[in-house]
Amino acid sequence: MAADPIETSEDIGYRQVYDWLMKGLPVSTISRLFRMEVDTVRRKIRDLKPVGERNGYPTYNVADAAEFLVQPKVDLEAYLKKLRPQDMPQGIQKQFWDAQNGRLKFMADAGHLWRTDRVQHVIADAFKVVRQRVLLLADTVDRQTGLTEEQRNIVQNMADGLLNDLHNAIIDHFKNMPPDMERDEIFEKGPPSATLNKSADDEDPFGGL
Repeated sequence: MAADPIETSEDIGYRQVYDWLMKGLPVSTISRLFRMEVDTVRRKIRDLKPVGERNGYPTYNVADAAEFLVQPKVDLEAYLKKLRPQDMPQGIQKQFWDAQNGRLKFMADAGHLWRTDRVQHVIADAFKVVRQRVLLLADTVDRQTGLTEEQRNIVQNMADGLLNDLHNAIIDHFKNMPPDMERDEIFEKGPPSATLNKSADDEDPFGGL
């Protein structure tokens, strides 16, 4: 059976340092670790809750203190792009939504962004033209080639089926249409007053055409 390893003074020293780190360090020691003035450290971690006390002085978790003392080495622009609106400080959220609403207004005025109700109106007008032409299909073919009653019924049924399929396809598309990816990223969980796209899930936006 192997003998227990002998703990050296260096091992004891490392263990003591580890215990001190885990139990927290006073401001004076933290200031030396981070090469800062004591007053600077005390000011920066003033909102940090002590984890203990040593010799009458409060001690702080070093990892927690580091978040207040060390400036992260990150690409600020890349970090902000990944930041969700709801994760922003309250004071910045209003500026963010004001900027995005201004951007949307600019895109709408430039004709690059259409409201859902306008898109539905344009498609409904186009569908009316198609519907009128298809409803006259049987009469048109009959005048040009002559149809028996049976043939006329077949053409008429095909026309009716085409209109029903087209109508249902348009309705289903608007009901199941996923939000635009770019707009979804910008408006994730959106501002409470967002009214850009009104839901029409439970309605026929084309008035039963």
